Amino acid sequence: MKNLKLFKYSSYVLILILLIFLPSYAPDVLMQFSINVLLSSVLAQSWNIIGGYTNYVSFGNSVFYGLGNYCTAITIKRFNFSFGISLIFSILLVIFFVIFIRKFIFRLKGQYFAITTLAISQITMLILSKVKFTGKNIGLIIPEFNNDTFFYEIYLLLLIIITLNIYFLTKSKFILGLIAIRENEENAIALGINTNFYKTLILIFSGTFVALAGSVHAYWVSFVTPDSAFDTSLNIKMILMTVLGGLGTIIGPIIGSFLFLFLSEIMVNNFTGIANIFLGFIIIILIIIMPNGFIKIFTNFHKINKNYFIKKIKKNKL
Repeated sequence: MKNLKLFKYSSYVLILILLIFLPSYAPDVLMQFSINVLLSSVLAQSWNIIGGYTNYVSFGNSVFYGLGNYCTAITIKRFNFSFGISLIFSILLVIFFVIFIRKFIFRLKGQYFAITTLAISQITMLILSKVKFTGKNIGLIIPEFNNDTFFYEIYLLLLIIITLNIYFLTKSKFILGLIAIRENEENAIALGINTNFYKTLILIFSGTFVALAGSVHAYWVSFVTPDSAFDTSLNIKMILMTVLGGLGTIIGPIIGSFLFLFLSEIMVNNFTGIANIFLGFIIIILIIIMPNGFIKIFTNFHKINKNYFIKKIKKNKL
């Protein structure tokens, strides 16, 4: 058992070292793919914090991504602030936004919570698309900063920070409150747990990293539009990547992000017109045969026999 843990943590350290030095040897195509993987991993980790640990399925994380995009675009374009200052404003904006909407959304649960968060994202997009200051439907263009290594490193830093935060979160007493909410919120309230306090903090934590990812993306692509900033499909991808890798786990969303983008690249390159159909079909099969995510297969590989996948396929009549 000790040898297995040593191997697991050694693997993580080796992968991290390879990622840190990747810009020094990676071609441009690999750098672009790596940046997208890191961006997706940050988003998946952010969704996992609220979806995986409290069981609140949010379709509104895209609103934080959009706010981060616009915060960077506005602070740089309209006020000539530096990129670093725009990140600070993104964090503050998330805090105020969550405090503003919490009274409306925390009264809801299940599908009502999911639909409401989706509606908030769409309403925010519509408002920004009508305001002249934010560029209306056209959006905003900001000065280019062509340095893929910079964006790679900042996304890697964000991913390391959020992953370490989740790790320490799972080792703290705070996680007990989240688990209580996930298992039975009514019982948690009866036991005297301030569930709204826990949900507010975790939504701010989740939203902050989504907004920061959006801020960096706006600076990377040098433009922002309402449709791209508040893309609903992005939120669906966050959920898919998290579930594919392992819901409520520390490393699972990162693995899920890599698998999702790797499969997407293969499908797009080989089945251009119907790539999404094949991709969706493959993801459904993977989730069925790996209901607890790929991370469970990886960590428990020594316990899995050759009939494991066959049993899953027969059970689900694939």
